[in-house]
Amino acid sequence: MMVISGKSTLELKKLPSDKYKEIAACADLFPDEMQESELGLIPKGWKVISLYETAEYINGGAFKNQDFSSIKDGLPIIKISELKSGISPQTLYTTALVHEKYLIDSGDILYSWSGSPETSLEVFKWCGGQGWLNQHIFKINTETKEQKVFVYFSLQFLKSQLIEIAKNKQTTGLGHVTVADMKRIKVVIPDNKGLQLIASRITPMFLKSSNCLQQNMILAETRDALLPKLLSGELSSIQL
Repeated sequence: MMVISGKSTLELKKLPSDKYKEIAACADLFPDEMQESELGLIPKGWKVISLYETAEYINGGAFKNQDFSSIKDGLPIIKISELKSGISPQTLYTTALVHEKYLIDSGDILYSWSGSPETSLEVFKWCGGQGWLNQHIFKINTETKEQKVFVYFSLQFLKSQLIEIAKNKQTTGLGHVTVADMKRIKVVIPDNKGLQLIASRITPMFLKSSNCLQQNMILAETRDALLPKLLSGELSSIQL
């Protein structure tokens, strides 16, 4: 309870009973012992695993010129540029037969593992609808929502470490993080109770940022639809 609340025993005793009970209930979800691990002391029952074991990481497909639709028919191909700026007139489309494992949809989390280390290596939330994932980007599949949130924030937390790995391999401005690298990086994963507790505290932040992304996309689409009409005089600012 002291660790969770950041308070001393005396301060805990002075808390209102409902607040004390809340912290006590939270503490009950954690083990009451620590155990040794390769990363030092961790709560008993928790495990040290590789980053690569935290989820299923599926690399995107390798598309060729003949796969692209000249009339933008089919589904969009999602590259780094789409992850950063969304679907645009420069987005390529395909009607080719593509394995379903490369299909992504709104709500998926993706990790760009190759590119300019400082600007491209990032974990993204996708909210642009269905599309085909391009190579150099991982689609991250998890068994539970709690695991999804945990992996998303784990990748954010490890961002600087992953960038340094990519920088050490940087050639012609590009760097990358391989599966072998992700297998070498070790993380502590809680037991089911701990995972549910952590997820309950950080899921609201996860959902709020997702909602902000969706609202930004709607605003950008509205801007792009209205701006040409304003410039041409078809609409005036007074009408808006």
